[in-house]
Amino acid sequence: MTSIPPGDLDQRFVLSAKPPVRALAIASGAALVGALLLVLSAVLDLPVVIAVIGAVVLAAGVALLVSALVLVARLRTTLVLGADQVTIVRGGETATLPWAQVGGVTLQGARLTLTGKDGAPGASVVNPRSSADPVFLSLLTAVQQRLDADRGYSPLI
Repeated sequence: MTSIPPGDLDQRFVLSAKPPVRALAIASGAALVGALLLVLSAVLDLPVVIAVIGAVVLAAGVALLVSALVLVARLRTTLVLGADQVTIVRGGETATLPWAQVGGVTLQGARLTLTGKDGAPGASVVNPRSSADPVFLSLLTAVQQRLDADRGYSPLI
């Protein structure tokens, strides 16, 4: 186990989902087909039904694109481990938990739970990737080091 670096700098970990490549590919294909139908209906003087279908397919592609990007943004969690506290930023909400108030830490799959002491509120973080993600594993090590430092434990040499 290594100790916390000198100067006790804050450590930042960003847990984010994998890019939604499949959804983005489908959205771009639908938008392309919809735009093509709109252009062809105007250029070749096709029935209005073709233009309506093109507009619906284009709108569906754009809606899929927006929903995929919003989902990825909502699944993003940033943790800042400081000397005295952990700050969790997720979906525009910020939660701060002092290390001294952490009563226990549990790991269940890709969910890391910090429980509070004496009824204090805790915090829970879900990694949108897997529990074997290198960033998540580094986070686990850093949480252990910060808790050890807060409780006065030192690594065995």
